[in-house]
Amino acid sequence: METDQAAGQLGKAVLMGYNELWADAQLALSRLLTEELPAEPPRPEKDRVVFFQRLAMLYVRYIQIFRQLEEVYDQVVHLRRDELFGRFSMV
Repeated sequence: METDQAAGQLGKAVLMGYNELWADAQLALSRLLTEELPAEPPRPEKDRVVFFQRLAMLYVRYIQIFRQLEEVYDQVVHLRRDELFGRFSMV
């Protein structure tokens, strides 16, 4: 029973860490959206190279945020799965 409590406390601590990572990713996404969609629309870019570089930069940043969110989600799902299987193995 003590091991269940210790495992539960460890799981909660790990989950809190993942919550912080999730919040960081959400903040980064919010900042990126604010940057991409400002209150006053910017003038259209006439230089194709500059336009393409901006789009490429946005794409890379979205992919980085997506990977961060995906990793956190995956770890939380594995944490829950491990808790569930741990309970079944004790029975």
